[in-house]
Amino acid sequence: MTLHLTQNRDGFGPGLTEITRVGEAQDDTGIGLAVLKIAAGKTYETTADTETAWLLMGGKLTAEVGGRTVEFERASLFDESSSCIHVATRETVRFTCHSDVEFTVYTVDNQKPFDPCVFLPTDVPNE
Repeated sequence: MTLHLTQNRDGFGPGLTEITRVGEAQDDTGIGLAVLKIAAGKTYETTADTETAWLLMGGKLTAEVGGRTVEFERASLFDESSSCIHVATRETVRFTCHSDVEFTVYTVDNQKPFDPCVFLPTDVPNE
């Protein structure tokens, strides 16, 4: 890539910060990458426009997706296995945050339906 991100050297602010987008005019990666930060006590709800995955980097929250409620917690992205929610377009997710929470968010241009997937730390080996 010829572009360099420099405005977030001190970390990402609250809300969604897009890093790459699908279909960019220059240096299109074919995948959207963003960081989502939500403060403790806040609830975040969204309906996916495309296939989307939220990978928990840190924090404690309750997630609701596909009629399922799941508790997530991760104190260290280096010492603990990850948790992830992966949904098709038009699927709604809701995060209720019990602490400050940070996700990386991945999107691809796929409109095909599939059932939501929830990956817990027990599903992902800790390397």
